[in-house]
Amino acid sequence: VSLRRECLRWRKDLVRLMVKIGFPAGLQQIGVSIGLVILSTIVNSFGKDVVAAFGAAGRIDQFSFLPALSFGIAVSSITGQNFGARNFERSREVLRWGAILTGGISVIITVVVYFTSGSLIKIFTIDPEVIRLGTAYLHIVSLSYIPYALMFVYTGCIRGAGDTVMATIQTLFAFVLVRSVLAALLSHTPLAEKGIWISITVSSVVGLLLSLLYYNTGKWKSKIIIRESEEKNPETPSLVFTE
Repeated sequence: VSLRRECLRWRKDLVRLMVKIGFPAGLQQIGVSIGLVILSTIVNSFGKDVVAAFGAAGRIDQFSFLPALSFGIAVSSITGQNFGARNFERSREVLRWGAILTGGISVIITVVVYFTSGSLIKIFTIDPEVIRLGTAYLHIVSLSYIPYALMFVYTGCIRGAGDTVMATIQTLFAFVLVRSVLAALLSHTPLAEKGIWISITVSSVVGLLLSLLYYNTGKWKSKIIIRESEEKNPETPSLVFTE
């Protein structure tokens, strides 16, 4: 591999393409962070024990979500590569195996977390009330691991095809709007803090359903098409968006 001076040139088309794909993904991360701030604000209103339980159980969540995040990134990358090679059949195969693998791993994680939730919380605290609250949290939120993992695989496929806008809209709707509104409403019912935990699980199910619905429309397949470069060098392909 050699670096030549003529290779270092400004490519407006590539910069425009990167911004068009990357900006919605950045917006998505901002939205998810805002949603987490809103959720934390609601949790904080229930006092220090609930906050401590939320923090301890949230660390278990972070570990449990890692396979889903990893498979989502992998599916996104491989889908993009196969779209570039016009191998659409292999993209479907990647999605299928991604769903099988991440779903299977998530089932195991769900079972382990659900039945050992008390012991897992005891890693972070010895306070009996925090352990009780954290255990209740994991009994509810661990049920979201499977839909959350499958949602990441489907959105990874959609994002890998270049449709980052719709993936962002789905995520913001499920994890900001639905989760925040539901948490605010249910937390003011007899469910109290359990209403917040339920909103987390429900938002994951909503996110998966939205991803499945949009995936089945097939519209994501037409967001990027590949065409041969019109430049003199036929080996240099260019990506163009269709509206």
